[in-house]
Amino acid sequence: MPTDRTSTNQQTVTAAAPLEVLRRIFDEGFSTGDGAVVDEVCAPDLVEHQFGLAGRGPAALEHLKAAIADVHRAVPDMRFAIEDSVLSGDRIWVRARGRGTATGPF
Repeated sequence: MPTDRTSTNQQTVTAAAPLEVLRRIFDEGFSTGDGAVVDEVCAPDLVEHQFGLAGRGPAALEHLKAAIADVHRAVPDMRFAIEDSVLSGDRIWVRARGRGTATGPF
């Protein structure tokens, strides 16, 4: 397992663990509404490619935090299951299934 490390705002994250980073974003972010996980696990130069969230650096971090808040506000019991993933270099793609009860506008 590679031991390259990337320094983030509050902790050091092993570069070999991008799937675990995404799991934390889904479990600790989207499922709880707490965007603080973004600062814990994402590099300050994050590049987000997802439609509607795309951006680089601080803009990408803020887009992700806003999405966490929006999804949690609309579906407060949302839970995600990562069903498939592909890792290529420093990029990861996942297919996830989300389930929850819509209680607000989205």
